[in-house]
Amino acid sequence: METTFRLLRVRGIPVGAHWTWAVAFVVVAGTLARSVLPSAYPGLGTGTHLLMAVATAGLLFGSVVLHELAHAVAARREGMPVEGITLWLLGGVSDVGGRARSPGQELRVAASGPAVSLLLAALLAAASAGSERLGGPESIRGVLAYAAGLNLLVAAFNLIPALPLDGGRILRAWLWHRQRDQSAATRSGARAGQAFGVTLLVVGVLNLWGGAGPMSVWLVVLGAFVVRAASSELADARTRHRLGRLTAADVMASDPGVVLHDTPVARLVEHPPAPERSGYPVLGGGRLLGVVALASARRVPSADRAGRSVQDVMTPLDDLPMVDAGDPVLAVVDRLNGGNPIWHAVVVADGCVVGILDEDDVARALERASTPPADGTGRGPDAGRGPADDGVDGRGPGVLAWIVVAAVCLVAGAALYRPPYVVVGPGPVVDVTGDVSVSGVPVTPVNGRYLVPTVELHRPSALGALVAVVRDGQRVVPVADAEYHLRGEVAGTDRALAAVAAARAQGLPATVAGTGARVVAVRSGSPADGVLRPGDVVLAADGRPVTLAGTLADLVRRRPAGTRLRLWVERGDRVRELTVTSGNEPWPSEAVGLGITVETRDITAELPFEVRFSGQGGVGPGAGLAYALAIADLLSPRDLAAGRTIAAAGTVEADGTIRTLGSTAPEADAAVRARASIFVVAPDQDDAARRDRLQVAGVENLARALEALSTTV
Repeated sequence: METTFRLLRVRGIPVGAHWTWAVAFVVVAGTLARSVLPSAYPGLGTGTHLLMAVATAGLLFGSVVLHELAHAVAARREGMPVEGITLWLLGGVSDVGGRARSPGQELRVAASGPAVSLLLAALLAAASAGSERLGGPESIRGVLAYAAGLNLLVAAFNLIPALPLDGGRILRAWLWHRQRDQSAATRSGARAGQAFGVTLLVVGVLNLWGGAGPMSVWLVVLGAFVVRAASSELADARTRHRLGRLTAADVMASDPGVVLHDTPVARLVEHPPAPERSGYPVLGGGRLLGVVALASARRVPSADRAGRSVQDVMTPLDDLPMVDAGDPVLAVVDRLNGGNPIWHAVVVADGCVVGILDEDDVARALERASTPPADGTGRGPDAGRGPADDGVDGRGPGVLAWIVVAAVCLVAGAALYRPPYVVVGPGPVVDVTGDVSVSGVPVTPVNGRYLVPTVELHRPSALGALVAVVRDGQRVVPVADAEYHLRGEVAGTDRALAAVAAARAQGLPATVAGTGARVVAVRSGSPADGVLRPGDVVLAADGRPVTLAGTLADLVRRRPAGTRLRLWVERGDRVRELTVTSGNEPWPSEAVGLGITVETRDITAELPFEVRFSGQGGVGPGAGLAYALAIADLLSPRDLAAGRTIAAAGTVEADGTIRTLGSTAPEADAAVRARASIFVVAPDQDDAARRDRLQVAGVENLARALEALSTTV
């Protein structure tokens, strides 16, 4: 990853960035500003969220620099050269030359980065907590808290035991110590890296298929990078294994073909000595003068080749690396790869030049090492080796190591995969008492609170869904059902019906009218799926006019499942006759239904008073009952609330009938957290809503609900 532009220099270590880093910064900051921070800190403005996002992203990438600096400083302490640090699309990378000479050295360098990330997470979390105790701005606390969490995430991800991650290098250090073979340890760590990379790829593709969001693209890119890097490590380990016992003398070319110093460059280019090599020794006066690279000769312009000699373009002997004939060839390769611009070495023995070594010689040696023996067994040096057969001393990585790797891949996959399910749990509690005002008739101020305990939905990982299944107060439902459930109420319709029901419950005349039952949502797989569409307006059912949504609901529920209903439906500018067969529907309640949610189109309420709502509005589904209780309390001469906190969940029809929207278990938990003393629900939810320290009133209509409030004072 080449540096596109330099940022700074720390302790002599240049820190730069690849152009993809700017893309990563914008994506991270944009995600924080658009969704994460507004959800966590809804009371702050858009401008504040943007500033918080930029500051958090800045702290994150600054922490990544410190993470990589820790690796670089640790490597220098171990005597390993460090060329620099580069930030890029997926984080940062330290350009460390050479290889660790011992398992301990590998461990110290690998562990330094995650250790710094964990330390930064602790410091930032402590700073956030300190700011809160001192009464600091919420925005600053939020930036510090999220930066702490991101550092913890960076440390956790890097500690996964899979090359090329830090955890994979720690695994390699342990296996190297155990097996006493660096190449075998690298092969095991690289296979773990390939398995983890494939896991990321599969999870990313599945998430993309399931519409889990843009994070899925990052998983695919990251998985592809991990697989490629691990495969590179594996190829390098196999190469080193095959060359492991060879020396420079075994690999060098002792008779590489020579070129006289005054040979024209044109002749060398047109008729190089056989066999063709990347470079040739240059002789003059009976001694070795240097090595000429064929590529250097070919770079000379064609017009100049005849007039220039090989000596003009050769590398002088003094500039060539000298290696001993007994040096391990791997040590020579590491030396020539360590930033050396000349990939040729002069091999000497007892002070005399005995050969030339270049990359062609190493490639030929590797090819010979990979060729099956002539005995016909077909088993080369690396043939038939498996995970339990990686150590040269016969000691493999062990079953425990592979169990750990498999468990990590499984847990990581479960933590990252987002199945098409959502978790429904208790959400915030909204007090609707102050949202309602009544004029035109005598009213009594409400002495208490009427709460709507809402639910929150989030799409969890597979691991989160499993946890939610066993937790009280949460349920896991398909995405389609959850969307159908939440879209089933419109605040204007719900509140108008609540006002009419409250007036009638207090003996006041009130009417409600509409122009049909408009379909808001259709549950996937329900009886109405494929027949009705959102936006359709049901005008009549089995010859009976439908002006209110409640009329259609009552007509369907009063007939047994399997009833064929003829519906006259307005779709666009046409009215058509459709047939739907009812069934047992889990949403919005355990009753006969069509699998649709509806609202009254053009609803109007005729009331003997004026009711106003101050704008709470988006309380969500099931707020109608709480509104009806609050309005009825205002209209009643008696003190119904009596200073209590009363929670209510459910819808209410104009005639006072209370309906449920499904299990009220999450709302009950929210009511307990809000310290409600009584919870009013539909009768079929009586058992689901029961909690310690919470009195539950399961009632079928508003009149019974008001009676329950009066008798429980």
